[in-house]
Amino acid sequence: MLRILKPFSICKRASSTFKNIVKSPGPDIDIPKNVLLSEYLLENINKWTDKVAVECIETKKRYTFLEIRKKSLTLAHFLRNSLKLEEKSCVGILLPNLPEFPIVVLASIQAGLQITPINPNYTPDEIKKQLVLSKAKALFGVAERETELRSVCDNLKIPIIAVKVHQNTSLSTGTINFFDYVTAKQQNFDEIYTKSVTPDDVVLLPFSSGTTGLPKGVQLTHFNLVSNLMQTAVDEFDFYKKGGDEVSLAFLPFFHIYGFMLILIHGLCDGLKLITFPKFTSQLFLTGLREYRPTFIPAVPPIVHMVNTSTHINHSEDLVSVRSMLCGAAPLGKTDIVHFRDLTNGKIDIIQGHGMTETSPLNMVQTRAFEGGLKIGGCGFLVPNTQAKFVSIENSEDQNGLGMKQNGELCIKGPQVMKGYLDNPTATKEMFMEDGWVRTGDIGYYDEDGHIFITDRLKELIKVQGFPVAPAELESLIRKHPSVEDVAVIGVKHEKLGEAPKAFVVLKKSVKLQPKDIEDFVAPKVIKYKHLAGGVTFLEHIPKTPAGKILRRDLKKLI
Repeated sequence: MLRILKPFSICKRASSTFKNIVKSPGPDIDIPKNVLLSEYLLENINKWTDKVAVECIETKKRYTFLEIRKKSLTLAHFLRNSLKLEEKSCVGILLPNLPEFPIVVLASIQAGLQITPINPNYTPDEIKKQLVLSKAKALFGVAERETELRSVCDNLKIPIIAVKVHQNTSLSTGTINFFDYVTAKQQNFDEIYTKSVTPDDVVLLPFSSGTTGLPKGVQLTHFNLVSNLMQTAVDEFDFYKKGGDEVSLAFLPFFHIYGFMLILIHGLCDGLKLITFPKFTSQLFLTGLREYRPTFIPAVPPIVHMVNTSTHINHSEDLVSVRSMLCGAAPLGKTDIVHFRDLTNGKIDIIQGHGMTETSPLNMVQTRAFEGGLKIGGCGFLVPNTQAKFVSIENSEDQNGLGMKQNGELCIKGPQVMKGYLDNPTATKEMFMEDGWVRTGDIGYYDEDGHIFITDRLKELIKVQGFPVAPAELESLIRKHPSVEDVAVIGVKHEKLGEAPKAFVVLKKSVKLQPKDIEDFVAPKVIKYKHLAGGVTFLEHIPKTPAGKILRRDLKKLI
């Protein structure tokens, strides 16, 4: 029987000296401080043996949990003994959602390495930038992109390990064939490659813009990730059943912290069958619903909107197997929630939460286990061992939490909070407050039940279909145009994308350009979701504070 608990818990004087600290409605859990992510994963993977773990919706290639376990160990041996990668060095993973992705991840962390997931649609310039910043010593990529990847990796003098999506793809001399080292005769390797790795060492290095600025390497440790896995494994906070007949459509990208942790890693731990999508199309989504009968769908707002408006989906038949849908990466509007509930007769829970790359990622989630746990527009309750407070936006010096239903910036404290930004002490210092609290850049409040709501963004990030775009990155790029004097980028509402980047540009004197000239300058240099789909407007000057900070709210008034 499901326990319905009264959740609200607030501490006027918690473990810190600050007022109005919101806590999880559930009790704290014991999180071991001596367990590596590889150990935690293997302990769980070994429960499922011959059960199918991943299957590609296009090629139908599949691996069982046991096959992933064996092949990853063989690959780990190759990485350390043949490639001679040193313990704690970093490897880049530039792969779409393929069934081989979990093999690469598990092999790398068993080999005592760090991993940095890279968007497989990045341009060569973007790929090179992340490889350089992360100090990657090898790159996993698809064979079909070998030519452009070789130009990047040869320049950096690092090897490419190519995964063939289509077996007839040829590889040039010097490129390592992934399948040569996972289909080889299985061996029993006694060597343990994590002898000097500790739970406080970094294992995952995704890149995030934080609350502002250019992308930075987020240092997530073994302890951070194991903590968040355990925090969300508590029955009251779980969003699907573990180890039974659960099937999930894995179309959200594994390179993103949402897809990596809440889909891929959770799936490996909990015995889910993941149906991987190398790319997302509405037709493949429909195929996934009808052919695989998923029970759990992790989504983002544009997916929910697509389900609501699609004329091809029979909501009473195609969604009949679905028990729950998790929606994250950006807030889901009330209209979409109500419409979805009407279409499904309220039979499918649509669960929202709050997370960020810097917190591994989940901080809170909606749940039926607690009273007031599924409020429209809310993000739910804090997971165990987590505290939150909302601090004044006007008075940044006051670090006390605001009272109930008072809007402020959400700050989080817990074992899932990152170690810091890679080689960037200034950005790390700006992100952290006293006593280990991390700023989220989100504005919101808590209500009388302790349910947390996010109402606005203090941070400057633009969310395009759930993907974060840093204005500073596009501004830096546009300033390289020889005719540009100054520029500012903001997010504007977009019918299909939710939000899109828009540039306000000041041209140098006596220069005449069309908006399309700026759009065409940006497009080949960045991934598609960073294109200036919101348009370009020319101004005589960019509104700024006396200190030179861009007044983005003033720019929004010009739209």
